[in-house]
Amino acid sequence: MSGAGAAVNWWLEGGKILANGVVAGAVVFALGVWRDRRARRRAGRALASKLIELFERYATDCADVPHQNAASQMDGPYDFAAVARLPDFPELPEDPSGWQALDRHLDLDARTFATTVKHAREMIHATGENGDAVDMAVEANKLALQRGLAALDLAKRLRRHFRLKAFDPPWPMEAGMKEQLERILAREAKAAL
Repeated sequence: MSGAGAAVNWWLEGGKILANGVVAGAVVFALGVWRDRRARRRAGRALASKLIELFERYATDCADVPHQNAASQMDGPYDFAAVARLPDFPELPEDPSGWQALDRHLDLDARTFATTVKHAREMIHATGENGDAVDMAVEANKLALQRGLAALDLAKRLRRHFRLKAFDPPWPMEAGMKEQLERILAREAKAAL
């Protein structure tokens, strides 16, 4: 009898050892996955902080374009040098691990933003070629406000995704930009009638 009992104990002990090994392996694997996710999230937050600053600064610069154009002194209808244009969009930071950690929609929108600014600049230039400086200034104002609002929206989405504190400008920038843009679009619609 003792031989059969010893065989059962051997199988029981072997099963316990195997179960402990599987559990330990699962815990080590889970900890590795958790650490990797944390590291990716940290890299994503670091890149998002840089991008948020970049997009909010760009939005602030865009909000200033209509004020610059309103204050400019044109020496005639073809004084294109007096027209404030869309601000330059800075280079995006190089951070491969941060870019991998971003949501794919945020990643795509951030990477293609510079292209939309380039297209807006081309539209302003085309307006100057086909019209006068006043037309160019109106188009620059409209496109600067649109790009500025898009930059603010992207910064908001980045903040929301990474649960970062909301942007609190000293003046109601977004509301002012929307109001100015609505006035420009209403004038354009009225002129088209």
